[in-house]
Amino acid sequence: MRAYRHMKLFSQVAGNRMYKRRIEEKITIEVKAKLEEKKLQLEFLESMIKELEERYRIELRKKAILKN
Repeated sequence: MRAYRHMKLFSQVAGNRMYKRRIEEKITIEVKAKLEEKKLQLEFLESMIKELEERYRIELRKKAILKN
């Protein structure tokens, strides 16, 4: 009976470890996916800002040319 109790406890602890490892892996994968998504969004927004700045510079040049 004692050995059965120890075996039961051991299997419970091992099960908990496996569950913990699976959950950690799942969370890690989710975090990496979200991080990649946010990096892509950041790159997109940075490229949009650069494009708008370039357009603004062009408009300023046009206005400067028209003033002269």
